Amino acid sequence: MSVRRAGQRVEIRVADRAKPLVLTARAETSLPIHPTQLYSTINGVVLFLFLWSYFPYRRRDGEVAALLMTLYPITRFLLEIIRTDEPPQWGTGLTVSQIISLLILSGAAVLWAYILTSRRNLSSPQRLAA
Repeated sequence: MSVRRAGQRVEIRVADRAKPLVLTARAETSLPIHPTQLYSTINGVVLFLFLWSYFPYRRRDGEVAALLMTLYPITRFLLEIIRTDEPPQWGTGLTVSQIISLLILSGAAVLWAYILTSRRNLSSPQRLAA
């Protein structure tokens, strides 16, 4: 077997084959895509700033975590809609990340129910002094 290269053309000669196998290289192109990694980064920064500014206004322990468990799965579910790198799973039409987002969101609903039905308590040192 011998391989010759000439610009955009590759010729492969095999000893027991009469004609060489010729491959012509085409320029690789891609469809335009969304920069979802950048969107995820922006999403994380916005969520951080929102939760950080909400922290002083919380009324019960666990509210900030519950708010994160509510907002992040929603934004991740929406980001997964524009991604094209993962096929739908288990006949649902949803990606694995979307399914996990729905599970986390249902867990957030349970956490919110627990937080809102529990007594009002803040164990933060700044609240105890006030």
